[in-house]
Amino acid sequence: MTTKQRYKHIIDWFTDNVPIAVTELQYKDPFGLLVAVDYAPIAGRFSNG
Repeated sequence: MTTKQRYKHIIDWFTDNVPIAVTELQYKDPFGLLVAVDYAPIAGRFSNG
């Protein structure tokens, strides 16, 4: 199995078994997602009270 086939198999499995990915992170573009992931633990510390 080539690397390309392996990745296709993994993506196909997730498409079949987890069709809707839900996230609480709010972003509009890939850079925004990067920033949201980076700051999520920091924001979590302040939102717990």
